[in-house]
Amino acid sequence: MGHRREIMYNGMALNDCANRIRYCIQRLGWSFRGEGPGVIYAGVSISLRSYGENVRFAFFQDRFVVESKCAFPLQLIDWGKNKENVDKFVQMYFYG
Repeated sequence: MGHRREIMYNGMALNDCANRIRYCIQRLGWSFRGEGPGVIYAGVSISLRSYGENVRFAFFQDRFVVESKCAFPLQLIDWGKNKENVDKFVQMYFYG
């Protein structure tokens, strides 16, 4: 269970895009969990509606994918938190 969305770079350099993502992670109050070749990891804290979520940003040639999944593998319902995380990120990325 999770939610994902593809976002085009729109002429932005990959390094600038990655910096923008790191900035959004900080502004949203998420924890930066690390990065590797072509990927950035973040985490969203536990709330009343979930045990937290893992957010992954995967880079491709002309776009990146933001994906939010429940941190607790046995959680059956995400109560809309994964979609909310992706929507909050997209809002911050474009308008933040």
